[in-house]
Amino acid sequence: MREIFVKWNFPKPGYYKLNTDGASSNSSFAGIGGVVRDDVGSFVAGFAKFIYQNGSNVAEVWAAREGLLLAIQLGITKLEIECDSTYTVQLCNGEVTPPWYLKALVQDIVDLKKRFEDLVFIHEYRESKKPSERILEGVWFNNPPVEIVNNLVADIQGVSYHKMIRVA
Repeated sequence: MREIFVKWNFPKPGYYKLNTDGASSNSSFAGIGGVVRDDVGSFVAGFAKFIYQNGSNVAEVWAAREGLLLAIQLGITKLEIECDSTYTVQLCNGEVTPPWYLKALVQDIVDLKKRFEDLVFIHEYRESKKPSERILEGVWFNNPPVEIVNNLVADIQGVSYHKMIRVA
């Protein structure tokens, strides 16, 4: 094991960043959320919703799709999307074949990707995207929910978070 520090990174100039997260409890109740920020880290919009009984892989992919729909609604054409699921990034980049229960969601993402001038899927450790994990159910534009304001400010200030990783 090796200790590293992770932090939120600004998107390239002229791009927006979407951080998404999906989670499922032991009873299979699932939720998704995401935060869109501009290239200086300012909050643009966010979303969160309950998606009933689904597993964590469905939740992660669903969050990516929901975030892409929001970005399209906002008129965003250059987007970096980060999630903490390597598998979701691989699915969205077409690197692995989706199982039957994810095919429709992944196909939606493939179709939505065509609406962007540039779209990059990136894996990031969960510790680097605190705001998307704390967001409550709803959709917000311009003003973030008070529950995530401190995390958004910490990201802009470059605060790092501790993470232990396995070294091969």
